[in-house]
Formats: sequence, structure tokens, C-alpha cells
Amino acid sequence: MRCTSTNCPVRAATAYGARLARRSSSCATKKNRVRAYYNTCRHRGAPLVEKEQGEAKGFFCRYHGWTYDLAGRLTAVREKRDFPGMDTSCFGLNQVRCEQFGSFVFINEDPQAAPLLESLGPIPQHLENLGFDSIRHIASSSFEIACNVKILLDAFLETYHLKSIHPQTVDRFLDSRGTHIVLWPHGNSMMCTPHRRAEWRDPGAVGMPEVPTAEQIFLSQNPSYNFYPNLITPPAATGTPFITFWPRTARSMTVDVHWFAPEGAEGHELWPTRMSNFERILEEDTQFAPRIQESCRDGWLQGHLPVVPGAAHLSLARRARPSHRVGAPAARAECAAGARPVARHGLKAGHGSD
Repeated sequence: MRCTSTNCPVRAATAYGARLARRSSSCATKKNRVRAYYNTCRHRGAPLVEKEQGEAKGFFCRYHGWTYDLAGRLTAVREKRDFPGMDTSCFGLNQVRCEQFGSFVFINEDPQAAPLLESLGPIPQHLENLGFDSIRHIASSSFEIACNVKILLDAFLETYHLKSIHPQTVDRFLDSRGTHIVLWPHGNSMMCTPHRRAEWRDPGAVGMPEVPTAEQIFLSQNPSYNFYPNLITPPAATGTPFITFWPRTARSMTVDVHWFAPEGAEGHELWPTRMSNFERILEEDTQFAPRIQESCRDGWLQGHLPVVPGAAHLSLARRARPSHRVGAPAARAECAAGARPVARHGLKAGHGSD
């Protein structure tokens, strides 16, 4: 996922570079239609889009000048006389599968994969009242971390570390002992953690525009959703960060943080504070990641911990029930919790060495 359709101008097509595991692709929209292509000219493989985002009416290769329209068709070939008998219809851009969830565009390189909404299971139903069809992009940041991507992902799938890592931040308002985790097929999950005080509200978001249709769980609890394999989001009525985890090498990774909020929240005076708060929490979450990577690299971490029945942070499978539907308001009340604070944004690039 890289762009939202609501960010794309109506009269001009917008092209976005997308960060994929091994190669990038471009996403183009016109009249609310979204397509994705491999960011590769069909002549010699040079990139067509060289910026993270921007507006264009087509794609132009700066290497040999081949030009494509937004439908991916090859429309111009420099010195075409040197290509006798060339059928330009056979040299359109290679399309990449893409689907939408609300205003979010997801790119999938596997043409045989299950449809997006099917693979996400109950998550779309859980989030259907958060206004994702009209959500607006607020800000994005990227950070390099010296660890394997799985090491850092672990920190966002449990709350066992709150008392040690976040004593002056998250642990002050979330009760990790009440964490409830539901595991779904295809690797997706939901982690919900209760506030220590039912009336607590994020002081960094008080007074910001809210999604009027948001259910109570997104106002008074901290639910966090794991979109397998690399997207974590703790949605809230006042704004939602999408945190994506991208492997670079076996010992390094990139974290992208994208903030979205209801229409009218753009430019609100509290955003700098809110994102700064989130940055502080993200720094706390990543502080040990490079050292854990060293332990894995040098073979110091060996063996497996037993699963202790009754321990909230370990008994995930016991709490997961295939028929559990948190999508319904009554069922959501059963999840007295959430998991990642929705009040911040960044982190300093490069913590430690490999």
C-alpha cells in the first residue's frame, strides 16, 4: 500500500512510487480509477517514475524516450523507423494487481493470491465506520533500523514489554494485563488493550476533528490491527497511523509511518505534538532492536520459551476463537483493550549498528 485515492487530484493523474520488497511500481489514477504498473520501461528496464510522489499525465522514460499513457499503452517511440514492423500494442507497461480498501490502494505481485478483502478477513468490517472512504493523508516518515524485520514486528504484536520499555509513556495509560488478542486466518490479528482509566483520552488529540461514526472502542480503548505480513495500525477516531515494515537485508529494515485523519484535520495545530509523542514511543520500541539482532547473529539467543497457560502475553492461541466477531458492537465490547498508542509519529534514523 502506498497511496490513497482521496489524495489524487480529480483533473490530473497522480503517480506514486511504491515501496515493495524487491522492486518498485507506479500507481496511477484518473477519474477515480487506480492502476499499478511495474516501474520499468519495456525497452531496457529503466525507471519511469523517479520520485516518491507527484502528478503526471503519462509516463516518460528518460533513458531512450519511450512514452506511455496512464492506461499503460506505449504511445511514442523515439526514431521508430529503427524498429521496423514493431507492434507498439505488444509493449505496454506490465500491470501489477492492485485493489482498494476504502481509499487505500494495496499492490500485490501475486496474480494468484486471494482477493484483498477476502484475505483481510474481518478487519474491513471492524473498520467500516472509521470513514476510510474519505480519509486524508497528513504526513509520512521513514526510518532505517539495523535489525531483521521480524525482530521489530514482534514488538508491535505484544504488550508484555510496556512496563519496562514505556514506563513514562504507554504504560501510564494502557493496562497490559488486560490485553486481548484474536488471531485470524491468513496471519491477520487484532490486539486490544484497555485504558487504565475508562475516561482517559489522549491529551495530544483532544480537540482534533473526529470521525462522527466511530464506534466506542476507537474512542475509549486501544485496538491495534495486524494486516499480514507487514502493516500495523492502531486506529482512532481522531487519526490513524499506518506503520509498515520493509526488509532491506537480513539485518536491516525500514519503518514507514503514514498518518491519516478525517477530512478537516489537515494542518491542525496539534499534529506536531501528536506526531512528536508517537516518535518518542517508536524510539522506545526500537532501542533494543540492533542489539537483539547482534544476539541472533552471534548465536547467543538459543532455545524456546514455553507457553504458559493463563499468561496474557503468551496465551494468544487460547484466546483466539475462529467464530469471534469483534465487528459487531456487542462483540467489540468483549475486547476491553487495544495495543499501540495512536499519538505519535516518527523515530530517529539508524539505531546502532548491525
